[in-house]
Amino acid sequence: MRVVDGANLELAAETAERRIEGGTVVVADDDNRIVGALVAVPRDEGVHVEAIAVRRRRRAQGHR
Repeated sequence: MRVVDGANLELAAETAERRIEGGTVVVADDDNRIVGALVAVPRDEGVHVEAIAVRRRRRAQGHR
Protein backbone atom coordinates (compact mmCIF):
# COMPACT_ATOMS: atom_id res chain seq x y z
CA MET A 1 0.00 0.00 0.00
CA ARG A 2 1.43 3.35 -0.97
CA VAL A 3 0.49 5.60 1.92
CA VAL A 4 1.01 8.98 0.29
CA ASP A 5 1.31 9.68 -3.45
CA GLY A 6 4.72 10.81 -4.60
CA ALA A 7 6.37 9.72 -1.37
CA ASN A 8 8.75 6.92 -0.68
CA LEU A 9 6.63 5.49 2.11
CA GLU A 10 5.09 2.09 1.50
CA LEU A 11 3.92 -0.52 3.96
CA ALA A 12 1.37 -3.30 4.25
CA ALA A 13 -2.11 -2.25 5.35
CA GLU A 14 -1.93 -4.61 8.33
CA THR A 15 1.39 -3.09 9.39
CA ALA A 16 0.00 0.44 9.08
CA GLU A 17 -3.06 -0.43 11.17
CA ARG A 18 -0.97 -2.13 13.86
CA ARG A 19 1.50 0.75 14.05
CA ILE A 20 -1.24 3.40 14.12
CA GLU A 21 -2.86 1.56 17.03
CA GLY A 22 0.55 1.29 18.73
CA GLY A 23 1.19 5.00 18.26
CA THR A 24 4.27 4.65 16.04
CA VAL A 25 2.50 5.89 12.90
CA VAL A 26 0.57 9.15 12.92
CA VAL A 27 -1.54 10.21 9.96
CA ALA A 28 -2.93 13.59 8.98
CA ASP A 29 -6.26 13.48 7.23
CA ASP A 30 -8.57 15.85 5.45
CA ASP A 31 -12.14 14.60 5.19
CA ASN A 32 -11.00 11.03 5.98
CA ARG A 33 -8.37 11.05 3.23
CA ILE A 34 -4.76 10.62 4.31
CA VAL A 35 -2.71 13.68 3.37
CA GLY A 36 0.39 12.96 5.45
CA ALA A 37 2.06 10.35 7.61
CA LEU A 38 4.86 10.15 10.15
CA VAL A 39 6.54 6.86 11.08
CA ALA A 40 8.42 6.75 14.38
CA VAL A 41 10.58 4.15 16.10
CA PRO A 42 10.63 4.06 19.92
CA ARG A 43 14.04 4.65 21.52
CA ASP A 44 15.24 4.42 25.12
CA GLU A 45 14.58 8.14 25.40
CA GLY A 46 11.79 9.38 23.15
CA VAL A 47 11.38 8.34 19.52
CA HIS A 48 13.25 8.52 16.22
CA VAL A 49 11.35 9.82 13.18
CA GLU A 50 11.96 7.13 10.58
CA ALA A 51 9.92 8.63 7.75
CA ILE A 52 7.60 11.52 7.03
CA ALA A 53 5.50 12.04 3.94
CA VAL A 54 3.01 14.64 2.71
CA ARG A 55 0.95 14.52 -0.47
CA ARG A 56 2.62 16.63 -3.16
CA ARG A 57 -0.29 18.98 -3.67
CA ARG A 58 -0.53 19.58 0.09
CA ARG A 59 3.12 20.49 0.65
CA ALA A 60 4.21 24.03 1.59
CA GLN A 61 0.70 25.00 2.70
CA GLY A 62 1.25 25.11 6.45
CA HIS A 63 -1.52 24.38 8.92
CA ARG A 64 -5.04 25.38 7.94
